[in-house]
Amino acid sequence: MAKARKGKKRQLAETQRVWIITTMSAQEMLVEEIKGQPEPVLRELLHYLKFLTRTRAEEAWPT
Repeated sequence: MAKARKGKKRQLAETQRVWIITTMSAQEMLVEEIKGQPEPVLRELLHYLKFLTRTRAEEAWPT
């Protein structure tokens, strides 16, 4: 019986998580994910975002 309750609680938690994810924007999901990351990961992410921004700017120039 206890296992059945645990299974139902887990299923409910997963259902709630899916609902939260589907109602959040991509920006909100990123912010939530970033909040839990250690400093080295944040530095790498910042480096990558700057790279993407620079690449997009370079591609926008007419050839």
